[in-house]
Amino acid sequence: MKSRIQVFEHQALRIGEQGFSKADFDALVLFNQRHADKFFVVRHNSLKFTSYVGVLHVGGVTIEVLPKADRTEIGGENKWHHALIEMLRACGYLRLAAVSSADLRLRSASLFDLYMEAFLSDVEHLLHQGFVKKYRQVSGNVAALKGRLIFSRDIAENLVHRERFYTAHQHYDRNNRFNQILQRAVCIVAATSRVGGLPRRADALLTWMEGIDDIVVTDRTFRRLAFDRNTERYRPAVALARLIILNYQPDVQRGGHDVLAILFDMNDLFEKYILRQLKRAASGFAGRVDVQGQREQRFW
Repeated sequence: MKSRIQVFEHQALRIGEQGFSKADFDALVLFNQRHADKFFVVRHNSLKFTSYVGVLHVGGVTIEVLPKADRTEIGGENKWHHALIEMLRACGYLRLAAVSSADLRLRSASLFDLYMEAFLSDVEHLLHQGFVKKYRQVSGNVAALKGRLIFSRDIAENLVHRERFYTAHQHYDRNNRFNQILQRAVCIVAATSRVGGLPRRADALLTWMEGIDDIVVTDRTFRRLAFDRNTERYRPAVALARLIILNYQPDVQRGGHDVLAILFDMNDLFEKYILRQLKRAASGFAGRVDVQGQREQRFW
């Protein structure tokens, strides 16, 4: 079975083609239903991809959905693989500076591997700088009275052991939302990555993250996240963690077909890429040319 399948946008992928199995098909159908059927159209024993490009990881198979402007060109997977990476890099969706030896690996590395390595590199950089610490409210029995004594719980639990106190107090440690989000994403990388040193690096990071709670992370978790001067350095890693966590669907039946998707609307991606290129060209005219993107506003 092939570990990487490459298809183009608006192309159909049938069961049996390029090692695409029935179990992979079923897992992607459930994933597509969870996301309002926007990533591909489900047909009999096949999937027809839409305008979303990027990468899908299901089970042990990576599916790259590539853009293709020239429909008459035969093949060209490597050409459009590199073109997609360049567009993602130019638009800020993939920071290759964070990927070790990225230029040497672009010829063979899958887009999934590049994203996972970029994320792990960001988290490793934060670890070397030192994970941020914050105050959090903790309740429990302590040997010395500190914080606020909770009388009802203290009487219920320490009626015999009067040497203990049940209190609510502030605790300063690394167990906060920022590190909890990173840990959840690292766990997903450890569960989905199968090649190179990515699983080993993820497991090593989880060892350093011991003591950080494994929480349920949703879109609301990210929306309520407030960056400050101390946590601004977390922003790139959190952006990648958001992509990983919100687009991950674990296999609840334990059949080994977890789904992780990092997909972008090709129409929006192409517009942003062209805008970046035009702004870059206009910078050589010493301010005589001003390039602005389209401004969208809902009318109804």
